[in-house]
Amino acid sequence: MNLTISTKDGSNYNMPKIPGGYILLSRKLLSNGLSEKPPLHRAIWIWILQEANYKDTPSRKRGQLISTIEKIRDKMSYKSGCRTEKPSVKQVRGAMQYFKDEKMIITQKVAVGTLISVLKYEFYQDYRNYDLNHSKNKASHRQTPSKPANNNGIPMEGTMEGTMEGTCIDSEKPF
Repeated sequence: MNLTISTKDGSNYNMPKIPGGYILLSRKLLSNGLSEKPPLHRAIWIWILQEANYKDTPSRKRGQLISTIEKIRDKMSYKSGCRTEKPSVKQVRGAMQYFKDEKMIITQKVAVGTLISVLKYEFYQDYRNYDLNHSKNKASHRQTPSKPANNNGIPMEGTMEGTMEGTCIDSEKPF
């Protein structure tokens, strides 16, 4: 499937649609206590939002998922050289307890793990609940990129203003 994009000059071009859907992250996320927690908390929170049902199914409602501490540990693992680093059970439980204390989730034990329900999922995942009038931010979004500067603030030679050429290392992998 392709998406046709129209530019300001009237030309059109096709872009492939991004598979897998999307989640909405509120800017409010940066102003609550989560921004002061370790990065693992934010990673787990985003993973929960990604894994939560986006529509009701016979077994789970919208905003719910079933998981285990061990599965979350596996999903939060990463490579460090030749080793695979994994958060501890205590770290994952601490993050989950924080989400419960902050009324972000409720949990319930089920036969195959824990049913995690994201509170206010409907509200935060509905784009119509967001103020789309960015009038106070318009100026910052319309600024033209300037030439990269060295440590003294002097534009570096050989750079082209407003270009993004050469910044994509692997075009097959999205950022």
